[in-house]
Amino acid sequence: MGRVPMNLTQTIKAIIHKATSTAGDGYVNLDANIGQTGVNIASGGGYVNNYATRQPQMLRTMYRTSFIVRRACDARADDMVKAGCTINSEIDPKAIDSCYAELSHLRFWQQLGDALRWSFLFGTAFIMPVIDGHDLEKPLKLYSIGKGQLKGFQVLDRWQLLPSWGDGRILTLGRDNGYPIYYNTIANGVGLGAFKIHHSRLFRIDATPLPWWDKYTE
Repeated sequence: MGRVPMNLTQTIKAIIHKATSTAGDGYVNLDANIGQTGVNIASGGGYVNNYATRQPQMLRTMYRTSFIVRRACDARADDMVKAGCTINSEIDPKAIDSCYAELSHLRFWQQLGDALRWSFLFGTAFIMPVIDGHDLEKPLKLYSIGKGQLKGFQVLDRWQLLPSWGDGRILTLGRDNGYPIYYNTIANGVGLGAFKIHHSRLFRIDATPLPWWDKYTE
């Protein structure tokens, strides 16, 4: 008897695999509570939302008292910014060196690290460029930033801002669709005043991607 051609063997295996992988097991034993209609200890299981990200005081306490939580937030953030960046360009190398020096002077990498850190802890954080003479309520236009106007960066976690839903949502399709147009700062009396900020001035960092509905309720 001749050998079965390899392509035929593979076809048969594929058919058998498809049949066995798509066919359901119809075995049921009601006395033993086994099968699809049986009620057993696993039937009482389920999932609930604990909404830990809505408990900021608990999260702050966890960060301050648990080295595991602190390490989980710090290790990733520090690793992401420790090497800085490399600028590949045909411009004068001296200009590139000036960019590196300015980023260091403005403590950009430290601020970005903090923004990442608090996004890992609270779920979301923001970093905002501080531009001298700019109105925070107006959209950010990069061409409007003059030499020497960039003074630094401000990090804000999700519990330092409140969405200003009364001013509407972003209706333009894209990554910002559904988010608020404006945010209001929560004045805490220890340096953060009351400001209304246009969304284009805030660079939002979400630590964990969420389904559409959850993203906008969180």
